Amino acid sequence: METISFREWQTRFYGSLAQIYEQSEIKALFFRMIDDVFGIPRYKALLDFDTPVTQQQHLEFETILKRLQLAEPLQYITGKTHFRDLELMVSPAVLIPRPETEEMIELSIADINQRSRILDIGTGSGCIAISLAKIYPEAQVLAIDISKDALEIARKNAKLNNVTIQFENCDIFDLPESFCEHKLDVIISNPPYVTESDKSQMHKNVLAYEPSLALFVPDKEALKYYQAICGFARKCLSDKGVIWVEINENFGLETLNLFRSFFKVATIVNDNQGKNRFIRISGKI
Repeated sequence: METISFREWQTRFYGSLAQIYEQSEIKALFFRMIDDVFGIPRYKALLDFDTPVTQQQHLEFETILKRLQLAEPLQYITGKTHFRDLELMVSPAVLIPRPETEEMIELSIADINQRSRILDIGTGSGCIAISLAKIYPEAQVLAIDISKDALEIARKNAKLNNVTIQFENCDIFDLPESFCEHKLDVIISNPPYVTESDKSQMHKNVLAYEPSLALFVPDKEALKYYQAICGFARKCLSDKGVIWVEINENFGLETLNLFRSFFKVATIVNDNQGKNRFIRISGKI
């Protein structure tokens, strides 16, 4: 087999994926692959850019590239992702955590302390619950999901990151009364909010591989998860408790008005792109 360098890898990588991803995304993918799969940090790859790779490395590279050309997310290929300062396991059973969710965690920190009782609704990979448990190790963190497969990943991630979280397999539309025995100080959630009609605007790598159960809502029931959160929070949130939710930017006002029907204060908070992305709620009526 002919010798191939990192530079030649990059050229082939860019050319093969140009029809699927933006150039900036391809660049990020390339160096993430180099690091996650081959254990070579970006700076070292750049220093050794003209150094030949091994035959085994090249065979593995070709296998990964073929999967990427089918729009399979790199995170599912490697089985892991990076979220804030955490490394998390992921599989097609859970959504790949997004940067916007990192933003919500940063925003929510001011409402949390070491005595807080926190519930993460729809935990998926556990990224929110685990992040908050890392920041506030003495807080009581609970996390729920309807998917047993997702909870299996979340439990492994909690163990991997050495945090204690109470995980429960239950439906947001039928949450157990036991959660209300001790009032919650914080409810935080990134529920499904992408409408079915929005599918046409989404990339194949999301539609073909990420779990639809964690993504989509019917067009006629776009707010159904927020309605469930409202009903539950009215019973189980403490008087001074706070809710943080991630939302569909196209339904910002509708979601805001829903929460304002049940709580004294609800405020839209934009993400770093200036989009309506989060709502902070407090003050039960």
